[in-house]
Amino acid sequence: MFKRRKNSPDTVPWEVAHEDHAGKTKYRPDNLDYKCLCVKPILEDELTKDGVTYKVRYQLCGQGSCARVDVEVLDPNGKHHEIKCTGNCAGECKCTLFRLQVSGGGGFKPENAKWSLIAKADTQYQHDDRYIYRCFCVK
Repeated sequence: MFKRRKNSPDTVPWEVAHEDHAGKTKYRPDNLDYKCLCVKPILEDELTKDGVTYKVRYQLCGQGSCARVDVEVLDPNGKHHEIKCTGNCAGECKCTLFRLQVSGGGGFKPENAKWSLIAKADTQYQHDDRYIYRCFCVK
């Protein structure tokens, strides 16, 4: 799901709609238009080996049963939410958690946001409201 301000001209890009830890989007129909688009995410990263930086692109595989799970964690400071990917992917593919920044200060620009690898399956990661999280089967 994507969003943009109401009555925006076609030149204004659609941005990924923000989600909370449970994957729910806050719906504001008075201010924003929403649209579901079929897209194929570009899952790129950088790897530095011996002082040389290489671009890496993960390949999407069949979905399988790879899914995101919300975990409520109690700690001495109260409670917070962590997420993880769980399930299986077909063949040599691995269920993997990625995140995409959708808000934030300090010069953040949505058009420059990229998916980044966060954790392998069954590894919990603390949810940050500035990001959306997805589980992908990749190799």
